[in-house]
Amino acid sequence: MGFYHEESEAADRDADKDLALNHQAAGELKKVIDEIHSLKSSKSKQADIDELRIHGTLQFLTMRKLNRLAHFRCKSVRDSTSDAKLKIDQHHLKLQNLLYEAMYLEKEITKCLEFKSKDEEINLVSLEEFHRDAPESISRPSVTKDDPHQLTLARLEFELEQRKRQALCETHKPTEEKKNVLAAEIKTKKEYLESLKPKLQTILQATKPVQEYLGMPFDEVREQHMVASYLPRPLYVLYMQATAYRDACDQHVSACILGDIDVAKSLEGVSQHLDVDDDESDQEDSEKPDQKRRRRDSTKDPLTVKRQKLLTKHPLTVDLTVHCKDGSSLHLSFAYLIYLEIVTVTVRVDPSSEAVKDGISTGDLCSPESLLKCLYPEDLGTETPRASNKYALQKLGMGEFSQYVAELGRPYLWVQWLCGMQVLSVCDDQPTGTPQLSLSEIHMEGTIKRLRQRMKHRLSLHRQLSSLGLSLGRTEWLSLIRTAMRSFLLRLIHVWRHGNDQRARISWRASPFTQELIGQGIGREQDLFFNGTIVNKSAKLDFFCVLPPNYPTVVPLFAIHLIWSSRKGIANADHVRDMAAEVNIHFSELARPRHSEEVLTNQIRRLLMCFDVYLESEFDLESSLGHSEIPKEKTFARTALGPNRAKPFKYNSHLGYFSQR
Repeated sequence: MGFYHEESEAADRDADKDLALNHQAAGELKKVIDEIHSLKSSKSKQADIDELRIHGTLQFLTMRKLNRLAHFRCKSVRDSTSDAKLKIDQHHLKLQNLLYEAMYLEKEITKCLEFKSKDEEINLVSLEEFHRDAPESISRPSVTKDDPHQLTLARLEFELEQRKRQALCETHKPTEEKKNVLAAEIKTKKEYLESLKPKLQTILQATKPVQEYLGMPFDEVREQHMVASYLPRPLYVLYMQATAYRDACDQHVSACILGDIDVAKSLEGVSQHLDVDDDESDQEDSEKPDQKRRRRDSTKDPLTVKRQKLLTKHPLTVDLTVHCKDGSSLHLSFAYLIYLEIVTVTVRVDPSSEAVKDGISTGDLCSPESLLKCLYPEDLGTETPRASNKYALQKLGMGEFSQYVAELGRPYLWVQWLCGMQVLSVCDDQPTGTPQLSLSEIHMEGTIKRLRQRMKHRLSLHRQLSSLGLSLGRTEWLSLIRTAMRSFLLRLIHVWRHGNDQRARISWRASPFTQELIGQGIGREQDLFFNGTIVNKSAKLDFFCVLPPNYPTVVPLFAIHLIWSSRKGIANADHVRDMAAEVNIHFSELARPRHSEEVLTNQIRRLLMCFDVYLESEFDLESSLGHSEIPKEKTFARTALGPNRAKPFKYNSHLGYFSQR
């Protein structure tokens, strides 16, 4: 604050007065110094000297203050001088810029005045000839009459047209001669090609026996490639990738194109968009005269037409055949829904001559509805992969897409991948855009392997269930399952046929001994269910088997129920649970890596064995008294063990007896 106070004080005080005051203070200080010197020389009193010293100090402080004020004034003068100099420099720079611009403009004006245009060197026609010969579109008298510039432009344009016409006249004759020569050459080559076509057809016809003998059907391949050009983009990607995979990796895969090629040609260039919101045209037509209304009433309902059109298939389909080592084959027919923009597949199985073709328990194992379910996790193929299709179906009042699966086929996710269409999930809509070749290439080999594996496992399961009870299976399992069994499989019925048999569904859900599995979420739509009954004298064992679609990767689960008419109330829930644990928990003993597909058969046989052991152990005491319904044939050290009275269900193949776990 003192600094700013002195600065303002320096600006307010008079510099001349301060200068006089400084001289006066300097004189006083000099006088005080002289007096102090004389007093010290005369050895006067110290009090007089101190008084003079204080007076001199005050004069010195006054001089210091005046000195500071002088410095403030000097600084202020320097700042004002610098500001004035800066303004002068700025004005001088502006002056230099203006002088430079003026000089530049003068040079440009001089260049423009000295410029000589090329049109001055052109000998233009005279004005009279121009107005006489030039067309009105070029001469434009109303514009060029009073404007010399427009007149010059019009004359130059007329001169250009004259020169172009002259140049064309000069090149017309040589061009006409060249045209005649080329026309004659084209005519000669055309006649040659027309005569060559029947010769080539004759040669190709003659080579057909050679093609068939060498296994090189060039004609058939050429026709298929010609038809492939009319396929929709997704099916074209599928056909191309399938044929490439066959040629490079797997000769047991074949692809062909079926359908009406003429109808496919007629669809070229036709819009593949269906406006489901177009209701205004129907309302406008209803307001037209009665004659128009009567003529329309004789035709189909527009809503019905739209519904049928929404589910339209492309006339061409791609058939993919996958052959297995055992002679069986899987036929997949891929169809493209034009307006829903998805691909569906229908399945047909041709088992080998050695495969069992029918059986009471195996009717639906290889059915098209269940064969490919969950080929990839949770892919049932009952819902459209595009959410926009759901809105379109709802808009037309058509319900869910699953109602039309039997007619259209199943739109599995892996089908879309093979056709190059990227879909995130069955619930999310992902714009497919242009089908991608790389996406189809990534999934082609893996999907073919999954199809073969599913086919192999289902046919193997088909054979096992059909022959169940006729033989004991592979000899390597005899060490784990005893062959001497009194119990026998009375019946084995496939009770759930994919929702067509509601009574079977009710039987599964209403059965009291399946409620625990149902409560744990076991038994979904894609699973298969088997019901069986095992009988030994008056004892009967009912069981349900839940078979997952990806069997044998996931093993089946059993729910069992024991009924014993001659010994009512004897069945122990712990013993029944232990029998179920033998097949549901200790299945690893029955599933060998090389023969894992036989785990279901081995589970049923182990269930037979456990049922025998249970009955014989229950009658062990009565057998010693000589009046047993079921005599003892198996060897076990104890009939029961522990507080739960566990039965000896575990078989020791090395020692040949049964023991508790």
